[in-house]
Amino acid sequence: VTFTQGAEYSINGIFTVDVSTTLQGCTLKMATNSRIDIQLGQTLVITDASASGSHLYACCELWDGIYIADNTATLVVNNGSTIEDATNAIVSNNCGVYQLSNGVIMNKNYKHIVVNPCGNNTSTVEGTTIECINGATSFTYPSAPPHTLRPPFAGVRSTVGVEINSAGFLQIGNPANSLLLNTFYNNTFGIRAT
Repeated sequence: VTFTQGAEYSINGIFTVDVSTTLQGCTLKMATNSRIDIQLGQTLVITDASASGSHLYACCELWDGIYIADNTATLVVNNGSTIEDATNAIVSNNCGVYQLSNGVIMNKNYKHIVVNPCGNNTSTVEGTTIECINGATSFTYPSAPPHTLRPPFAGVRSTVGVEINSAGFLQIGNPANSLLLNTFYNNTFGIRAT
């Protein structure tokens, strides 16, 4: 299933990806606590051929996030797409696969990426900006007004870029290619592993 280029959609509740789906240059306005669940064996692609990307953001308070069921489920985000205003923007359960590349922006999420217990996670994060900024300007410190989240975390910046909860192996970035490095701005922790 492919969602129409340039169209806007509103999600209120749970959007279940039970058939592989592509959001091609779309805008998704997410209601408070709404979420996307990628089921076993399915793929969600968030992209745009023009490199201006798709955009997922909250219409008011933070939405929940995108949950990847296991290592047979995949999330692909690329080509300048933006995911923002989520409590847990991307959650990898049971080695759920996520591939972020080519100018992805993760912005103003309480937790940008959460990796739950997994032996070896084959996910990739390359050429991605993980930040907490308001508007289209780069972060400068101190900022005025402060770069913070929507309610219920108003006045707080992003708490963590990548949270790793007991993973055997996970690679973030690609040191062999400077074009594939990631950028972290204004997060309390860039990468936190437990």
